[in-house]
Amino acid sequence: MSGHAHRRDKNIEFDKMIEGLGKPPFYTNNTWIKKWGFCFFTHNFVDVLADLMNKNKIKYEDIEEVVLHFDELRTVVDRADPKSAEDSRFSTQHILAYQMIHGQCGLDTCTEASVKNPRLAEARKKVKVVYHPEYPKRYFSGEGRIDLKLKNGKTLTGAMDQPYGGPKYRLTMDQVVEIYRKYCKGIISDAHIERTKDIILNLENEPDLKELVDICTFRHLVK
Repeated sequence: MSGHAHRRDKNIEFDKMIEGLGKPPFYTNNTWIKKWGFCFFTHNFVDVLADLMNKNKIKYEDIEEVVLHFDELRTVVDRADPKSAEDSRFSTQHILAYQMIHGQCGLDTCTEASVKNPRLAEARKKVKVVYHPEYPKRYFSGEGRIDLKLKNGKTLTGAMDQPYGGPKYRLTMDQVVEIYRKYCKGIISDAHIERTKDIILNLENEPDLKELVDICTFRHLVK
């Protein structure tokens, strides 16, 4: 047995395992930040729509139609009429409808109330999908192309192969902190948001994490 194991070990290329270890590129810099709780396949489309509307000062009332260009992998997020909050997390139509009307997605985007909202239901009808079999199938990236058709006859086009927060479009630390504040709001106090943020950003210099754990588990409330 040991002899067989020894012979097998000779075929393991240990040098290959540690090749480049400790040298750039460091893949800790190749992280993706998920800005919202719904399916990641939709995120670049949200960013493109937001950019087109913000840069051109477009309001929801100005929009005639939003045309999305999908590869065949994205059938999973082609749900024109979501039936529940969970279903809406995989509905690009619903998510972009919310973005068009509210100008920003968040915790209220995919709820039972938003799915049943008549105005959002009407806005979902503006979103159309065109499939492109020639597009490569890519999980975390993709064509991300939108044609924004306006009631005045103009069409604005934008595309992002990654969302903001991907390696290609990295967020600044200030932007990351704003996301943290956004999702902690109403869960812990503003003072605790700032204190936990400071601890997390200085984690390597903290003597222990007791204070952070106490705040995050609400232990401070029973002292």
